[in-house]
Amino acid sequence: MNHFTLIILLTFMAYMAGCNKKEDDIMPDPPQIESLLKVVMANGDTIYVSPVNNHPPNGVGWGGFGDIAALKDIKTVAAANSDYNGEANTTKIVDQLKSNGGTLYAAKLCADLEAYGFDDWYLPAAGELNAIYQQLGPNGSGQISVGWWLSSSEYNFYYPWAHEFESGKQYGDLFGPSKLLKVQCRCIRR
Repeated sequence: MNHFTLIILLTFMAYMAGCNKKEDDIMPDPPQIESLLKVVMANGDTIYVSPVNNHPPNGVGWGGFGDIAALKDIKTVAAANSDYNGEANTTKIVDQLKSNGGTLYAAKLCADLEAYGFDDWYLPAAGELNAIYQQLGPNGSGQISVGWWLSSSEYNFYYPWAHEFESGKQYGDLFGPSKLLKVQCRCIRR
């Protein structure tokens, strides 16, 4: 058998092996959107919430003290509840903090998350987190437990906006967790 015939034979065998594969072997698994928790916000947008907590067992911090230069500090609950820009907020936080000296933080955790067939997760803004509280918290469906939950909205140098799901209170000041305190986070996507 000459060299040319051997190449043709090997090419044909490789082709036939590929023809015997089932479609499941070729196509990737479809995204599992039906596994995600769905929230419709006051502005009509739909967000999808991870059905499981995304923080480590001991919680996760916001990212350490410091102002995120590209984020505008939000000073009132009304303004915080109008912030639906979690995706942009998360990008701005990660752009500035990068690897944060090796310390895990909520925005990076969400930005790097690959789950349920998706890789476009982000930390919810305060307005998105409020909608999650209303629909999935203890006074809604009860699918998300009580405790402090982080948003990607910034109050100031020391504090992010956070939501306490037991009382329903939202804080961005000294009554809430500082940027260093480890609390809970759920990643979301649109």
